Amino acid sequence: EEDTLSKNTFVGTSSQHKITEVLKSKKLKNNDDGELKDLFQKIYSRIFIDKKELVRIKINGNQKLRIDAGNLASVLKRIIEDPLKKEEIIEWLQLLIPEFEDLQISRDNISGIDTLLVKEKHTKQYFQKDLLSDGTYNILSLLTAVYQSDEPQFLCIEEPENGLNPYVIRELVGFFRQLCEEKGHYIWLNTHSPTLVKELQPKELILINKIGGETKAKQVDKNLKFKSMPLDEAWLTNTLGGGLPW
Repeated sequence: EEDTLSKNTFVGTSSQHKITEVLKSKKLKNNDDGELKDLFQKIYSRIFIDKKELVRIKINGNQKLRIDAGNLASVLKRIIEDPLKKEEIIEWLQLLIPEFEDLQISRDNISGIDTLLVKEKHTKQYFQKDLLSDGTYNILSLLTAVYQSDEPQFLCIEEPENGLNPYVIRELVGFFRQLCEEKGHYIWLNTHSPTLVKELQPKELILINKIGGETKAKQVDKNLKFKSMPLDEAWLTNTLGGGLPW
């Protein structure tokens, strides 16, 4: 099991709820709740990069990212074995990371451990994870989480803005929207970032507030319009209701 962290803002974006269609298409025997739970666990991932203290069950395979992205190299290695996916991921990385050129995953023949290697322009050698910035590693983890499945999945990503500059945050919102439409994913971004909120549409915003010891959720009216106030300012000033950010 994973700990639940209390936050104040959730951001959700999805396509036409293809996950719901997937669930409905599965013929569960006698409405078996256990089978439904197993199915949900397969399509659900929670990502909080480098939060090793949240790991309760270590996933060391290459099919699904662990909550702390600790098995990033193994999952990414599987993904980029597909030349088209590798090309797409590298294109996104070149857009988001200055000087990025290429990536490889090297496997030790003795230990079987996969190692992430990144090459930048104007350098001859590949860098290992220890020499990468937190921002670069976080971007790699976020892209891997989205590309880890071709089937619709439910991703809950905690504080995706960590270690990222405003430009990258804005571009990532577009990336999440695009991949939701293409793959049918449902992505929730749990954020405290005004930069991220500013890029959203009102219908994509759910506000979380704690009142009298109870956690309250408020869906922002999708038809809400502001004459001159950006969405982030409306959030920060509590114009949207739902409580002040904390």
